[in-house]
Amino acid sequence: FEKEQSEISSLDLDSFLILPVQRMPRYLLLLKELLKYTPDNHPDFADLTAAVQHVSEMLSTINELKRSAESASTYKILTIDKSMLYELDDFEGIVHPKRTYIHEGILKWEEMEEEAQNPYWFLFNDIIVFCADLSDDPDAPPDKQFRYVTLMPLKFIDSIEPNPNS
Repeated sequence: FEKEQSEISSLDLDSFLILPVQRMPRYLLLLKELLKYTPDNHPDFADLTAAVQHVSEMLSTINELKRSAESASTYKILTIDKSMLYELDDFEGIVHPKRTYIHEGILKWEEMEEEAQNPYWFLFNDIIVFCADLSDDPDAPPDKQFRYVTLMPLKFIDSIEPNPNS
């Protein structure tokens, strides 16, 4: 979709996904403007006032939930970053202001290399991080649960095909 859409429009997928979210504040502005020019004795005045109040409350709730979700995601990313053993001198970690946590888990494949013991993945909105789970490693530092191996930006992944044997 993104490739085809980029040929037609300069908007990317994120720009299209945000459109429904941007509509509610526009509706509120339109309702406020309509209310501003509606006389107090008009039959729709009470309904317009109630609609403005309702949409305002709904937008406040949405904003609070969004802040809460962003805060939880940021905390999760900071926790993951703190539990990661980075063996690269110039690597700054996985924390980024626009990054959001999505999922994590154990990953196994048939032709797994020996060096990739206890593979574990963290999926974020823009990258996938490959690491090794150190929880059973007696030599691992006590405050580190994962050893960073590598990461891959999601923009380099064209498609994912399900394993028919799983």
